[in-house]
Amino acid sequence: MPLRLKLALSYLLIGLIPVLGMAFMVYQQAGAALREQTLNALEAVANIKQQQLLPEFIE
Repeated sequence: MPLRLKLALSYLLIGLIPVLGMAFMVYQQAGAALREQTLNALEAVANIKQQQLLPEFIE
């Protein structure tokens, strides 16, 4: 394998590994944020439904 190819591959790997690591971390954080946002929206809907139904049970 020529030295030029080895250098090109090593620079490519040195550049790609941090980028792939950061992409994976961002993907994980985005997934966690979406899950939290979805849970918050579902809790808000549940609270609204509870407030709508609670007066009917009290009467």
